[in-house]
Amino acid sequence: MASTAALEVEAYVLPTNLRLKQRAQIVAARLSTLPEDHPGRSGPRFPLAETLRTMDLTRLQALETIDPTPPPPWQTPAFIEIDIELDWDKAKDKASARQKASSIMVFSDVSGQQNALGAAAVALD
Repeated sequence: MASTAALEVEAYVLPTNLRLKQRAQIVAARLSTLPEDHPGRSGPRFPLAETLRTMDLTRLQALETIDPTPPPPWQTPAFIEIDIELDWDKAKDKASARQKASSIMVFSDVSGQQNALGAAAVALD
């Protein structure tokens, strides 16, 4: 979402990856200043690594990869043009002309009647 990145910039907040890195560095610095006899000095524990050892990792390869980083606000939008023609005949003529010239077209429609909504979309290649 572009709004998340814009909000982070406007609020002077570091992006998520940098906040996590900063937090990890702060925790590492705190752990390194513990007294020698503190239980935390016995060695690092990695709960994620322990969990991964108990799992069949080949099953994870079938999962969808989800990118948690939002796209930058200046990224090109998915749709180049959105055209809403109110005249039915003009809309049909425009759609026919664009279908001949374009590679992919997406049509959508929505309506609401009697407290119910309906929506549909089709992509033509």
